[in-house]
Amino acid sequence: MKVILAVTKPCHHCPILEGGLKGMKIPYEIRYVEDHPELIHEYGIQQSPNIIVDEKLVFKGMPGLDELRKFFSDFHKSEGV
Repeated sequence: MKVILAVTKPCHHCPILEGGLKGMKIPYEIRYVEDHPELIHEYGIQQSPNIIVDEKLVFKGMPGLDELRKFFSDFHKSEGV
């Protein structure tokens, strides 16, 4: 599973989102849309943060931590992890 946080540099949600992912032991990488404008066009990004999993945009905007936990729990089940 490849998780990318597509965010803007001043995004104030990022520390919360990163803390949630670290707490769930989900590896991720951050890509700033200012440095990767292709993400804006490829995924239609208009806000920050965005979560891309295996090249699919799964969250636009800041998800609730419960919503995030459910998504990754369900994802792991569907992958047989």
